[in-house]
Amino acid sequence: MSHSKWNTEFEQRQRNLLPEDTIPNAAAVEGYIIRGDKRLTGVQRAGALVLGIVYSLPGLGGLVAAFLLLFGNDPSFSKWGKLLLSLGVLVISCGWLYISIRMMLNAIRGGGSKKHLRTSH
Repeated sequence: MSHSKWNTEFEQRQRNLLPEDTIPNAAAVEGYIIRGDKRLTGVQRAGALVLGIVYSLPGLGGLVAAFLLLFGNDPSFSKWGKLLLSLGVLVISCGWLYISIRMMLNAIRGGGSKKHLRTSH
C-alpha cells in the first residue's frame, strides 16, 4: 500500500471522531431507526429494540409524574397549575413514547418501508 493511500485510509477512519462528524451520523442512524427506511441486520434490530426500550423510560416516567401531580394532594400548586403542568408533561411524555414505540416496531419488523420490500414480478 502506498504512503498516500495509507494516509487517506487513516484520515477516513479518524473522520468520525470529531463532534461535527458524529452529530450528523448519530442523527442519521436514529432517523432511519425511527422512520424505518432501511432494512436492519440482526444486530441493528437488537440495538433498535434496546434504544426503543431506553427511549420509553422517560415517557413512562413522565406519565407517572403527571398522574401523581394531577391526583396528588400537594398544596403548593393551584388546581389550574396542576392541570397545566400535568398537561405539558403528558404531551412531552407522549412524544417520547411515540418515538420509542416506532423504534421497537421497526426493530421487530426489521425496518424497510413497504415500498422497498415489494418485489417486481
